[in-house]
Amino acid sequence: MAKKGKLPKTIAGVKLPKTVRKPAEKLIAKAQTPEGRRMLAAGFAIAASALATRSTPKPHDTPPPRPPEPPVPPVAPDAPPPPSTPPTPPPDGMGQGAVDPHAIADAVGKAASAFIDGFFNRRR
Repeated sequence: MAKKGKLPKTIAGVKLPKTVRKPAEKLIAKAQTPEGRRMLAAGFAIAASALATRSTPKPHDTPPPRPPEPPVPPVAPDAPPPPSTPPTPPPDGMGQGAVDPHAIADAVGKAASAFIDGFFNRRR
């Protein structure tokens, strides 16, 4: 004869009242018989078929696939307006005629020569 099934008083820290344990123990004892095993197998089969029909999509529920959209080429941003050209300055930048570079070099040379002469011929 099969062993009588018993539920513990607590499961995972939750206390089961006697009103729940006694009917559950009777169901466990019945499930251990050949007739009870057939009933459990039938119940599992029904539950599995119900779950399978619920999880598979029906053909009329899914929309038809859309054709892929052709790619759109990127659009270049508008070019910024060309910068306005400033008015041409006078040749020397101060509104006067052009300056001769040789005259500037001569003036710098004279100033350097005067500085060096003053530096070395200093009176003590």
